[in-house]
Amino acid sequence: MDKITQTKVLVCGMGGLGCFVSEMLVRSGIGGLYVVDNDTIEPSNLNRQILYKSKDIGELKVNVAFRELTAINSQCQIVALPKEIDDDFILPDDIFCVVDCVDNYKTRLSIDALSKRGSVYLVHGGVGDFYGEVTSIYHKSTPSFKDIFPKDNSKTLLTFPPVVSVVGAIQSFETLRLICGFEENLLNKMAIFDMRTLSIDILNLATL
Repeated sequence: MDKITQTKVLVCGMGGLGCFVSEMLVRSGIGGLYVVDNDTIEPSNLNRQILYKSKDIGELKVNVAFRELTAINSQCQIVALPKEIDDDFILPDDIFCVVDCVDNYKTRLSIDALSKRGSVYLVHGGVGDFYGEVTSIYHKSTPSFKDIFPKDNSKTLLTFPPVVSVVGAIQSFETLRLICGFEENLLNKMAIFDMRTLSIDILNLATL
């Protein structure tokens, strides 16, 4: 538990995955959390972005997230960064890990490059339709995000709220596994989830 309380994490994107991951990390006792997003809350967000309510519509996501997460765990040092994530974004120098909770390919490439530059772990998560994926990246010993996804194959799909919760739970637990040094993790592996059949496949990425 000491490792968790002494560690800080950066969560990129405060949509469905980012809300769930942030709340689970804060409830797990993470020492510090940076939350990054420059979007405001819209009515269509409320079905899957669990930190927000109707009264929050129009507010910056990171500001509401800061308020809600602080109410859950006032001991956690939470920093809200209402910024766009691009190649010029500066990673905080005290983080252990970046958690990719964004929903577009270009931003994910920037996060990949930033985590490589900062020599920190990257936990990627993605959702669409009934499907989800989670993998961990450490550039000194695993393929990069760009190696795994050389092209943008994403599509605009309806995402079912329970899928977001499942993938967010796995992302948050994977982050905690890396912090605690568990040998069982998703480095050089990718977990693929099909919620229609409740199946999980583990892909070996070591040969990429």
